[in-house]
Amino acid sequence: MIKFLLSIFVLIPIVVFGQLKIISIDNPSVSLNDAEIGVIGDPSDLHVYKDLRLVNTSVEPIVVRFQRRRLLASARLDQICDDLLCHDASDTELYTTPIDITIAPGDSSIFKPQVVPDGNEFCAIHEYNIVNPFANRYTGLTIKFVAGEQNCSLTTKQFDINKISVYPNPTTDYFIVMLDDQSSTLEMKLTDALGKEVLQQRINSSSNKVSLQGLNNGVYFVQLYALNGELIGVKRLIVKR
Repeated sequence: MIKFLLSIFVLIPIVVFGQLKIISIDNPSVSLNDAEIGVIGDPSDLHVYKDLRLVNTSVEPIVVRFQRRRLLASARLDQICDDLLCHDASDTELYTTPIDITIAPGDSSIFKPQVVPDGNEFCAIHEYNIVNPFANRYTGLTIKFVAGEQNCSLTTKQFDINKISVYPNPTTDYFIVMLDDQSSTLEMKLTDALGKEVLQQRINSSSNKVSLQGLNNGVYFVQLYALNGELIGVKRLIVKR
């Protein structure tokens, strides 16, 4: 019985209390604590990353380390950047940065998870936890990284991005999203080459034509999401008039 209780104690993570908030620099008013987010990139990018900050909203200094757990691996090098440097995460399921970061009251720390595509298409799902030096958890979030037309999912509903067509491509004034399952409904976000969202539309069998009126020539990315917010994948679109 004692041995059984000890094994339970080891397997269950200890949560410590501290007022830490994860935010994104592009939307600092929204807390990402325990959120699930998607990050879109291209195989030619140097890094596919999310630029986050960890804010200490308490009245006491808090000492943290960053921990990454691979829920779905990609065979690509991944890193965690903090105020000091970018750490190459070891090729293991669980990795924790080796250096303590002290965040003063009201101050923040750089928290930048990233993956190195090295010219390859990939999809990966990582869980990140903010822990103290004893590996006890404060908070965290889950990130799905995608570069190219890859897809991965932890849900029971599976969408295959390779079976979803975007045409014509190149195009002039519109494009059509053809779903492999005509009963499905997805959310579509169109971003430009700099990552700025320029269009958003719900896609289904009766509403799958997207107007490009008012948009300039260039490269765009068609991001497709399930209705629960999970990123399915991305298609590259060229607008050329």
